[in-house]
Amino acid sequence: MSKIVVVMTCHNRKEKTTKCLRKLHTGNENNEYHYIVVDSGSTDGTCQEIEKAGYTDVELVHAEPTLFWNGGMHRGIAIGMSKSDQYDYMLLVNDDVDFVPGILDRMVEYSMKPDRCGSVIVGPTCDISGNFSYGGILYNKGISYVMIGPDKPNTECTTFNANCTLIPMDIMKTVGNVDPYYKHSMGDFDLGFRITREKKKIYVMPEYVGVCNDNPIEGSWQDTSLGIRKRIKLKESFKGLPFKDWFHYLNKNFGFITACIRSITPYIKIFVGK
Repeated sequence: MSKIVVVMTCHNRKEKTTKCLRKLHTGNENNEYHYIVVDSGSTDGTCQEIEKAGYTDVELVHAEPTLFWNGGMHRGIAIGMSKSDQYDYMLLVNDDVDFVPGILDRMVEYSMKPDRCGSVIVGPTCDISGNFSYGGILYNKGISYVMIGPDKPNTECTTFNANCTLIPMDIMKTVGNVDPYYKHSMGDFDLGFRITREKKKIYVMPEYVGVCNDNPIEGSWQDTSLGIRKRIKLKESFKGLPFKDWFHYLNKNFGFITACIRSITPYIKIFVGK
C-alpha cells in the first residue's frame, strides 16, 4: 500500500469541486489517500458542502480569494511537503475533472511497473465527446509543442498539464514547489521543465482518467472575432497570458533572447488579427 497526498484548489465551483471529491473517493481503496483542498475564498457554499460530506481524509484549507490556481496549488503543495516523509507520492489534480472510479489506484499500480518506476505519470483527460483534452506535453522545437495522450504511453514528455499528475515524493523533494511568481497558469508547465532538467522521466497513462473539457477559444484573448482592445485586456487578465508571467516562463525555460522575442509575439498576432 502506498501513501499519496492529493493537492487541489478551488473557488466558487461548488458542484464541480464536490463531485470531484466524490469521484476521487469512489473505488480507490488499495492505497491511503490524504486530500488537501485549498479553497480560495469561495462564497457559494463550497466549504460548507465539503464539511457536510464528513470526509475524514480531507484537509480543507481556507485561503484568500486572490490566490487563483497557481497560488492555491502552491499553498497546498507547501502543506503537503511539510509532511513529505509520510507520503510516497504527491498527486496534483484539478477540481473540474470528472474522474473514473478507481483510477487513482490504477495510476499508482501503473507507476510501479519496472519501466515506469520513479517516473512521473500524467493522467490524460478527454472532453465530454471523448476527444483528448489534457495530458503530457512534448516540446519539439523552440517553444513549439505537441500534446501527448493515452495513445502514446511510451513517449517521454517534456512537461504536463497538472489536471491529474502523479509525482513520486522523492522528485518533489528534489524540485520543490511550483514557482510562486505565476499567478494562475504556467506553474504546471514550469514544474515539468524542472523535473526533466533533473533527468527524471514523464509518461502518460495509457487510458483516460476522467472527463475535463478544454477551455474554449471563444471569448478568450485568442478569439479573433473580438476587437484589439478587448483581446489585449483579456490577454493581460489572470486567465489569459499576462506579459510578466509569460516573460518569466520563457526566460526561465528558453533563455533571455527567446523571452524578449516571444513575449511580444502575442501582441503582433492580436494587431494583425490572428
